[in-house]
Amino acid sequence: MAGIFGDPKLDLRIEYAKTSDIQFTHSRYTSGFTYRGLPLSHFIGTKGDDLYDRLTRWISPDLLLGLQVSRSHIGTTVPAHLGPRLTQSQSFGWDLSYRLSQNSSISLGYEFSLLRSENRNNTSDKGPTKDNNLFRFEFSRSFGQ
Repeated sequence: MAGIFGDPKLDLRIEYAKTSDIQFTHSRYTSGFTYRGLPLSHFIGTKGDDLYDRLTRWISPDLLLGLQVSRSHIGTTVPAHLGPRLTQSQSFGWDLSYRLSQNSSISLGYEFSLLRSENRNNTSDKGPTKDNNLFRFEFSRSFGQ
């Protein structure tokens, strides 16, 4: 939603994705896009869902600040490992992008995630909580106009 709360420099994006229980378990489509024998797909796998929210604001004509939160239930993409186990993920992060020129920009970001394995059939059967820290530095260059 561009220009949320009447601020033309403030944008909100909300995304929701959900996969079915046959997403990676059927035998009909077996020769599609794969990498190292695993399908290229949405990261939430079989019977997964993801809610992603992102708020961005232009601080100046060349400086963009972004904040994001996400909550996911991640199933497997490996048919041999299908079952009631899934990974629950909660994450938040920020990033700052600076436009160097009309065709290039740099970005610095950080994301923190909490991950926990659980059993769909028994919610008291949970694994230990693990945390994940992702630091990101990016340079982008567009060619052509």
